Amino acid sequence: MMTMQIFRALSWFHRSLGSKTILVIMAFAFANSARTEAQENPWARQLQQLEFSMQANAELGQKSFVAIAVSQTELQQTDPGTVFENLLNPESGQLPASVGGGVVVDVQGSSIKILTTAHLLDRFLPTPEGSPASKIYVRAGTQETALARVIASDPRSDLAVLQVEFPRLEKSSGEIVAVRFPKKFNPRKGTFLSAIGTPWSIAKDRSSSIQLGLISNLSRRQSQDNSTPVVERTLHDLGTLLEVSHLDPQTSSGTLLLNLDGEFSGLVTSIATPDDQRVTTSYAIPMTPGIVRIVNELKQGYEVNYGFLGISPETSRPEELQGLDLNHEAETAVIVSRVARNSPAEKSGIQREDFILQVNGTPIGTNSDLVREIGLVPPGESAEVVLYRLNEGEKRISVRLGKWPIYDDSKLVATQRKFPAWRGLEVDYPTGRRRYLRDRFLSEFPNGVVVSHVEPDSLAAQAGLQVGQFIQSVAGQMINSPEEFHAVMKEQNGKVPASLASGAEIIIEAP
Repeated sequence: MMTMQIFRALSWFHRSLGSKTILVIMAFAFANSARTEAQENPWARQLQQLEFSMQANAELGQKSFVAIAVSQTELQQTDPGTVFENLLNPESGQLPASVGGGVVVDVQGSSIKILTTAHLLDRFLPTPEGSPASKIYVRAGTQETALARVIASDPRSDLAVLQVEFPRLEKSSGEIVAVRFPKKFNPRKGTFLSAIGTPWSIAKDRSSSIQLGLISNLSRRQSQDNSTPVVERTLHDLGTLLEVSHLDPQTSSGTLLLNLDGEFSGLVTSIATPDDQRVTTSYAIPMTPGIVRIVNELKQGYEVNYGFLGISPETSRPEELQGLDLNHEAETAVIVSRVARNSPAEKSGIQREDFILQVNGTPIGTNSDLVREIGLVPPGESAEVVLYRLNEGEKRISVRLGKWPIYDDSKLVATQRKFPAWRGLEVDYPTGRRRYLRDRFLSEFPNGVVVSHVEPDSLAAQAGLQVGQFIQSVAGQMINSPEEFHAVMKEQNGKVPASLASGAEIIIEAP
């Protein structure tokens, strides 16, 4: 006979996955239980273990998921709790600009940092404070509600971090808990994930709800529009997303996804309904090492930097690889059609007509693959590129990357700087912003660093430095990154000579 554990597990499965899926599970359960009544049923034991994992995740989700509501009009009420409840109550007439979820990623006493999707804040940005009428309200599972501010927001990854203060929260109280990131998340089709949400359940029932989802596909794209040049697309237009099935159509952006070990594995970013209106698919940002690196940058309030090679990539045709003596199987690869002068690619020895096959062990079949994998590595670090060169065979090359030029920073928020201003001067990688580059196609990488900010009336301003200028050397030393600039300046106490790309020589006075 089927044990009570199976009945409990199946009833739960029915609520989560529906009648079609439950029939499959029942068939397996009956087949296994028919062996012998005396023998313990391994299927029942596995179902019970799944049940235990989901129950543990439900408890964790109550402590790690928050609801977020963004107002777009000036509200009469001042109590955050009342405002939040009115925003999520259609009868109040005070509808929010956007509603979603967030994930607690850091707890320091009463100060909480929350990861959410950047598009949720579109009407709130570009300033961390927003407009006088716009406010971000956050409610935790403790039922505390407070106003939040934006620490950092990165449109390319569609991720943002908020900070909120809950005065009642005591240090190490355990009422609000930061999620655990996986040490190395390698998504696979068929993996079960717990989905924790929704904002409305916290507002109405004072409790986060839980669902069981299934990774049904990998490397999905947020948009199928190919009209935008590949280097201007978001990471998720390049094929980063998980496709998660069996989630409720009301699942919101910012929903927390946990694996069965209770690790933070994904953040829901959008819902899509294909041609078959009965099917709803959720897309989620996976917490792979490259994405976790981005989250850690945002938690510190930094602008996220992405790696850049400095080539024009083209996806090969399958027939172009036929007959090549490849050590790695590949249907297509990326052909290097142009190498920018003075670029990281040129300095590492990459040449025109090379076939790029892998980056850091990940197969590269399209130009989207290449831009994505290079971008996930920060500038200044090295990427290992496997390529094939005609008449020479496969080569393994290490490339120290530059910085991907930001094409639109209007919605980018960074409240902290990795390096403090030096005598009123802030600098960036020479390709840090597209608007500072001489030509759109970046035929030649500029040398030095670009001036990104000059404080008014500072020593840098008095020296005549302006935003957009390129500094090629300081104190007689050539520089090509902010790290190199600050390493040199750390040793300087007096007047410092600097050479600009224009040929001008300036002196930055001592304080």
